[in-house]
Amino acid sequence: NNRFNYGIYTSGYYNDNDLRLNSWGPFVSWRQPVLREWFFVQGDVNYFNDHREDRNHFVSTFLRLEALF
Repeated sequence: NNRFNYGIYTSGYYNDNDLRLNSWGPFVSWRQPVLREWFFVQGDVNYFNDHREDRNHFVSTFLRLEALF
């Protein structure tokens, strides 16, 4: 039940007939069960940029807890 994911993330916005790519970057993710077969922990590492916030590429992390019933 372990899962490894990777890819390119993109997001943008649509404003007054203007479609803009706002942020993009690579991500890596790992998901695995802990304690029980229905309880999962997933950690992500990202390297995104954000034009609206005038931020160049930066590292960010994300931790998710998931229970399946």
